[in-house]
Amino acid sequence: EKNDTLTYTAINSRNFAAVSLTKYLGVRQTGTLPKANASYSGEFILQRSTDGVNWTDVSKDMYGADISTKVNSNGMISASVAPFDGSGNAYSYRFMEKIPEGCYDPANPDATVTYSSVVRLVDANGNALTNTVNVDMFNRKKVSVTVNKEFWDVDSTGKLVKNANKTVEVTLYKLVNGTFEQVGDKKQAGTAEWTNLIGFENGSAVQFYVSEAEVQGYKLDKQQAGTGIQTVNGVEFIPVAFANDREVSAVKTLYNVEQLIPVVEKKENY
Repeated sequence: EKNDTLTYTAINSRNFAAVSLTKYLGVRQTGTLPKANASYSGEFILQRSTDGVNWTDVSKDMYGADISTKVNSNGMISASVAPFDGSGNAYSYRFMEKIPEGCYDPANPDATVTYSSVVRLVDANGNALTNTVNVDMFNRKKVSVTVNKEFWDVDSTGKLVKNANKTVEVTLYKLVNGTFEQVGDKKQAGTAEWTNLIGFENGSAVQFYVSEAEVQGYKLDKQQAGTGIQTVNGVEFIPVAFANDREVSAVKTLYNVEQLIPVVEKKENY
């Protein structure tokens, strides 16, 4: 009697891998930006493709649970997903973000949708990775600038009295490579406000300045306006400072004081 032994070798391939997103949200900072938190309103969709051209939204993980469209308190979204399709072709993954109102992608400030870098969840031998593959995405908050303008008259006793009825045309600028470029429309102040401004571009924080039209009989209080005023072709450009590089708004109050022409009385006797 003959006994034959058959040996079978079964090879199991890992059929899931993990991908995560870390979202960073700044204002005018340089260097490492702070992470977003759960209050960030941007919406994210995980997408995958086998050819890098046709992308499909992925709403469920490997276990059938919903993949979050919002970052958590650490600014992250994580999911266990399939590294291959049913034919063994490796997937590429990316996150798409719908940029919320008041934010922008520094690489494309006009975009309403942005994408993360593309990653694959397999190694050089085509095996599913055991470590989580993370992608980073960066946005910044838009900023606003407000200019308050006050006029002060000199009354008959020599005291300063606020003139609430007078306004002046003011213009906002940004300094780009030594040149002042107008930002938005000219406004009448009183109080003038510019919103939804790009506060960081070309690798640095934008420096804003304001100029005002000349008002006959009044002069800018330069001491109150602060240092850093630049004069180009007779136009004064007054810097507008943010309290720090994390603030989304800056307010500048400028004072103009009435200039009285001195009168000399000469009496002669005849």
